[in-house]
Amino acid sequence: MERKKKIIRKSASDLKSSALTRPGSLPHKTHMRLVCLEMERYRRAQERDNLLARAERCEERCAAIDFEVRQLMEHLAQSRPKPLPAGEPKGLPAGTRAAVRLAANETVDGSMLHSY
Repeated sequence: MERKKKIIRKSASDLKSSALTRPGSLPHKTHMRLVCLEMERYRRAQERDNLLARAERCEERCAAIDFEVRQLMEHLAQSRPKPLPAGEPKGLPAGTRAAVRLAANETVDGSMLHSY
């Protein structure tokens, strides 16, 4: 009877390579790793600064929008028609259908008018 040989499977972690940068191994590789980390830190700092500047611009724009909304709301509040005194009739009398003449000589039925 023949014995079957046991197959040993190897993975990438079993490969011996000098490409790994272990502390105390080859000094030039350790220095190269330090340089790469410093460059990455610089890029991340630039990215952070750009994002902070963008966030600040967004905050400024939101503040400007809030200011403009307040101005428009104040303008609407000031331009609202004054309420009529209690003794006078409000709107059209019940049952009448008055017409309103527009600039283009068109007429609109009084029942279609809106009061805000």
